[in-house]
Amino acid sequence: MKNAIIFTLAVVAILEFGALCIMVPDNVRLSYELREANEDVRINADHISTLADRLIVLEDAVTFKTLASYYGEDHRGRITASGTPFNPDEYTAASPWLPFGSRWTVTRIDTGASVTCTITDRGPHVRLGRGLDLSRAAAAKIGMLREGVVAISLRPGEGRE
Repeated sequence: MKNAIIFTLAVVAILEFGALCIMVPDNVRLSYELREANEDVRINADHISTLADRLIVLEDAVTFKTLASYYGEDHRGRITASGTPFNPDEYTAASPWLPFGSRWTVTRIDTGASVTCTITDRGPHVRLGRGLDLSRAAAAKIGMLREGVVAISLRPGEGRE
């Protein structure tokens, strides 16, 4: 029963993501990749439900490391996955897995510069190899505008939006 619920939730999440890709014209490429992913899910359904038993739910605060990029003016005003318009001048971020409205402190590993951001969107796409997209303002605060992609650590920030 637990496997069926997890599998159903995964399929629903993929389908919702697919609907978003269809609605936003410049995500046509991602829509194509989603169709490929749906086919992979169908073909590997038995393995996916077997692996679902091995998922770990973290209930306490954690710190982890990933790569971060940023996005800015070209996305200004677009509706984010959380339903709010994107403003590159605010301290926000996009994450493929962190909950909307949660606040996370992002620390650039090589310099120690940090900023606390609110998760308002989904992204970057997992195939890009990054775990976070920062707004332009947040990226500027940790000094990563020139590099574009930097190694960061994430830890829960204070409060919720």
